Amino acid sequence: MPATNTYRSRRTQNTIWHSPEWRNHTRPTVLARANHTCQWPAGCTATATIADHWPVPCLELLQTEGRQAALDPDNCRALCHHHSGKADGPRAHTKGGVSSSRHKHN
Repeated sequence: MPATNTYRSRRTQNTIWHSPEWRNHTRPTVLARANHTCQWPAGCTATATIADHWPVPCLELLQTEGRQAALDPDNCRALCHHHSGKADGPRAHTKGGVSSSRHKHN
């Protein structure tokens, strides 16, 4: 598989996340479907504010199935801020090994 241009990949994904379709339909539908509760598999009950592409990442959906698949609420789940970072990878949720979150998460 060819190397992915990170800048181009981010820019491509941003066209989805900053689109009116995402803001006005996909994201609100995903959050309402989950009753604004995090859908992390370990049973987190924190308030969900983020719609996350799952089980297939946004960029992969765009490349294999197109824009409409990336905007389909059935390809997304609702997550709290803490777990959206876990889904995205090991990013800066800790400072010096101490969690920066004030909430208890599973």
